[in-house]
Amino acid sequence: MRTSKRQFLGLGLGIGMGLGAGLAAPRAFAQGGTPPDSSPARRAIPRRTVTTTVLFQGPKDKYINGVATSPDGLWIGEQKEVGGPNSTWRYKDGRPLEIYDDVHENAWLVDDKGAIRKTVVTACRNMSGFCYGDGTLWSGGNTAGHNGVYRTALDSAPLSLRQVPFGPPEDGGGIHGLDWANGKLWIASLRLRAALRIDPATWTTEIMLPFPGGFDRFHGCAYDAGNDTLLVVTGTNSTSYASGHAGLARLNARNGNLVEIMDFAPGSCDPHGLTFHQGKLISCDAGLHPGWPLWDSPYSGAVFEIHLA
Repeated sequence: MRTSKRQFLGLGLGIGMGLGAGLAAPRAFAQGGTPPDSSPARRAIPRRTVTTTVLFQGPKDKYINGVATSPDGLWIGEQKEVGGPNSTWRYKDGRPLEIYDDVHENAWLVDDKGAIRKTVVTACRNMSGFCYGDGTLWSGGNTAGHNGVYRTALDSAPLSLRQVPFGPPEDGGGIHGLDWANGKLWIASLRLRAALRIDPATWTTEIMLPFPGGFDRFHGCAYDAGNDTLLVVTGTNSTSYASGHAGLARLNARNGNLVEIMDFAPGSCDPHGLTFHQGKLISCDAGLHPGWPLWDSPYSGAVFEIHLA
């Protein structure tokens, strides 16, 4: 069975380090309704609302599922899902996602208005999770036979393909987020339901932070150096933009404790990738969301800022 980059993450911890014991199961709700899991235990965690502002649109008609800061500017990563008559992805009129003649996924260096300054072609498939580090690009593959972390030089030369640890050496499962901080690589792993901090030189895991219960799905991640925390995109199972609800979970980067929950205000962009760039928290609205029609979000294809203050 193909492992979708949008595979929903089940609830529960699944690995020995427990977080948020006793939290109630999530409740699906429409935007503006009751947030998921408002049990007394969860209400004790500081909670607030954040908003978004569109900065620019990504390349026309492209699905973008990654943003990455770099000394040269902001990079954005392309994602191509499997199309064709058997595809589960449908437009609002019922048409299936088209089949791509070229399955290679691009990464684009853009200016602050979204104009493309450089294009890099990657070997990644169904990209989800994307970052810049050590002078190269790192992309998370999410489809059977193509899972793993792809490293690509800025001249498009493929450098390596490594798998998420603690699993089969040939397929460590899909990835939903990548971030580079202090010479280390953060990976949001679907199979482990956790974020790993990895030494990219030795590919050894230094710490594993289980994702908290009470959320249906997780996506991009970004290390917040000012607080020594890891921000992870959260979401609910839903069938449309109108019924979905996104948020951010802030985890202590030393022990994984959930220290803050942020709910996106109604009418916000739909977050996927995540990065801190020039002092701003940046994300992208891919236009592809599990269970939704293609381009259902009115901000599909946008790169946007998340206002934490």
